[in-house]
Formats: sequence, structure tokens, C-alpha cells
Amino acid sequence: MSAFGLLSQEVREIASDLGLRQETLIQSEAIPPILRGENVLLISPTGSGKTEADTAGSSSYENGDRRQRTEKWDKASLHNTA
Repeated sequence: MSAFGLLSQEVREIASDLGLRQETLIQSEAIPPILRGENVLLISPTGSGKTEADTAGSSSYENGDRRQRTEKWDKASLHNTA
């Protein structure tokens, strides 16, 4: 399954409306650990999709299945470098 396939339906629809149909390398590597509530440091060139990765992952988690929330996620840290 692609990283976009892990996102909530609402976030997938928004991404599609914005023309995001296939994730970039940084997105495919970052979204799964973001959704698992792991600490994530995104370092990638400008234009590679870092912002979309952290926004989509975080938004999907917040708008997704609340039963999957973990205390770990509530304490997770997400850093995006330019």
C-alpha cells in the first residue's frame, strides 16, 4: 500500500483535489512513522514534499480513527527542515 493509502479518506480526497496523486520519496518514508506517532525529522531538498508529508500525516491522524490514537503520538515530535 502506498503512503497516501494510509491517510484518512478526507485527507486523501483533499490531496487528490490538490493534484497530489503519487507520493514523493520523502512522503513515502515519512507518512507511515508520523501515523504511528513516532518522532520524525524531515530533511530533504526544497520542493520534495516535506510540508505535504507532515501536514497530510498529522491531519490524517487528527481526522482519522480516534480509537487508533496512542499516548505516544500525543508526545511525538515532528521537525521539518527547509
